[in-house]
Amino acid sequence: MKQTLLVLISILILPLTSQAQWNLFGSKKEIELKCESLNDIKKGFLIAHIHTSKMTPTLEARTIKQHLESFDPMKIYFSKQDVDSLQAKMKDIFKNVKAGNCKQLEDVQDFYIQRVKDRVAFAKKKLTPDFKFDKNIRIILDPDKRGWAKNKNDLQK
Repeated sequence: MKQTLLVLISILILPLTSQAQWNLFGSKKEIELKCESLNDIKKGFLIAHIHTSKMTPTLEARTIKQHLESFDPMKIYFSKQDVDSLQAKMKDIFKNVKAGNCKQLEDVQDFYIQRVKDRVAFAKKKLTPDFKFDKNIRIILDPDKRGWAKNKNDLQK
């Protein structure tokens, strides 16, 4: 079953990668992902989806969760508070994308960029030549075991 899914996804993605990689259609034109394209891509994924072929609230919630986790797989930029807020803001994302409105996605992207800038500024502030590692501190590297920090202040610890 997984092999069938991989073949279907490959069939969907291959034309895009081939055109981009080997420039099959002439001019060197960059492929730009636009909001209008997302609904068709979403339909393609639903065709190949193993468990469902309909947009459901459960599928939307899982998609939002995976989208946010794809931005921050190490759980170092977003806090639990951020994730909860972003999930609420992304409610009805399928309906909005179908209508050609991708503002929610753009807002999440902008929020992520700001959080990365915040973390870089924090690191530059902390990692001065005088910085010393505390040998008694235990660092949990596995993001699933560590989980999301509760809030922005906890991200600074």
